[in-house]
Amino acid sequence: MSGYEDKPGDVVIFRNDKATPENKQPEYNGTVINQQGEKCNIGLWVRESSKTGRKFFSGRMEFEPWNQERPETNQPAPDEDVPF
Repeated sequence: MSGYEDKPGDVVIFRNDKATPENKQPEYNGTVINQQGEKCNIGLWVRESSKTGRKFFSGRMEFEPWNQERPETNQPAPDEDVPF
């Protein structure tokens, strides 16, 4: 392993070799690390403008706020008993 660690603002995108028009998977996927250090999965599709014919990326992001250590709060963890 290279020992590289993602930092806030980093974006990593890979071509999705399993994407087909039939399965509608993103043609590209990867991750984004926002400024708070939260990881976000990203999927990108190549589209073509009906007006100009120019190609562009269209995408969707899904945040994973619990993939890292939970920040300390005074609130109980979701699996703790509620006192009522």
